[in-house]
This record gives sequence, C-alpha cells and structure tokens, in this order.
Amino acid sequence: ALVASSDEIQRYLWRRGLERTGWKVVEAKNGIEAAELFLSHHDTRLVITALEMPERDGLELAAFARSFPARTVKVIIVGNDALSQDKDAANIRKNAHVYLRRHVTESSLIPRLKELFPGEDRTHT
Repeated sequence: ALVASSDEIQRYLWRRGLERTGWKVVEAKNGIEAAELFLSHHDTRLVITALEMPERDGLELAAFARSFPARTVKVIIVGNDALSQDKDAANIRKNAHVYLRRHVTESSLIPRLKELFPGEDRTHT
C-alpha cells in the first residue's frame, strides 16, 4: 500500500492500521514523491492519499494511479470536508473508490479495506 500525506501523524496512523492487517506500506510526504513510489512499486494495489498535498494533490495522484489499466489499484482519498461540500466532488467520485473525512482512524479504515478487498490475504503492498 502507498500512503501519501504531508501530515506525518496522519501517515503514521494510516500505516499502523494497514500494517496491523498485514499490508506492506510505503510512505510519501507529497504527491510527486507518491507518484515516484507508485511507479517503482509495481505491486501496489492500494493508495491512501490526502486530498490536499504539496506539489501534486491527492486528486491528481488518484487520477495518475488509476491511469494504468494493467494495474488494479484501489484509491482512498481523505479530505477535510464532507464530499457533498467539496468543490471537486465530481472528480473525487470519478477517481476514488472511497472518500473519507480527515482524521481517519484504524477503526474507520479497517472496514473500508474489507469492503475494497473482500476475503483477500492482506500481505501485498
């Protein structure tokens, strides 16, 4: 899994939740670093990204990750507002499988992962 956020605490919380369920995780602090990691980790199947990030935002990262048709990638975008209030709601719906509001906790992340990857072994990146 790839987690991308400029917020170090948020990355830590996402990583911890993922690792506890068996995921291998790489982290990026901005959108450009995340895109580079995505390209170098060909087996990445999950991207969790903050909507707002420096250098390339989460929406751009999501569109980039989903632009590789040979790769099956699920994308979770985490934003500050309710999706209905976000100015980019249409683009978020187009590029993300799940939209969550900020301060995602392990208890709110795990059920979403089970929905996105039902019955799968969680030992991929």
